[in-house]
Amino acid sequence: MVASTRLSTPIHLNTTNTGSQKYPDMEMPWGTFGENFTTEGLLESEVHVGDRLGIGSAEFAVTQPRFPCYKLGLRFGTQAILKTFLDSERSGYYLKVLREGKVKAGDPIRTLEVNENSPSITSMVQMIKRSG
Repeated sequence: MVASTRLSTPIHLNTTNTGSQKYPDMEMPWGTFGENFTTEGLLESEVHVGDRLGIGSAEFAVTQPRFPCYKLGLRFGTQAILKTFLDSERSGYYLKVLREGKVKAGDPIRTLEVNENSPSITSMVQMIKRSG
């Protein structure tokens, strides 16, 4: 059950591929990057702030890119993973719960509405990287 008491939930998309290429000897089970959802598709370059997604019977709105904190560095044993994560531009993104519902493994993620007037998650990450 996804409840609206959690206003933002990070969702990661193929981020584990980036880590597994850079850290091939490290075991990376689901959730290694702190994500609540891991999926294929819905890449950051294709998702915009304000897009609405459906998973199971719950609905979400994309709010912003997700940037890792020092805890990811602790998990990997090096703070260098933070730069690797940022450089990959595969940050994942936060979702706001719009409608509570049940979500289970294997539920497809449906795009309910695309906000093409808003920047993509990738373009936001690139802007932040340029600003230093």
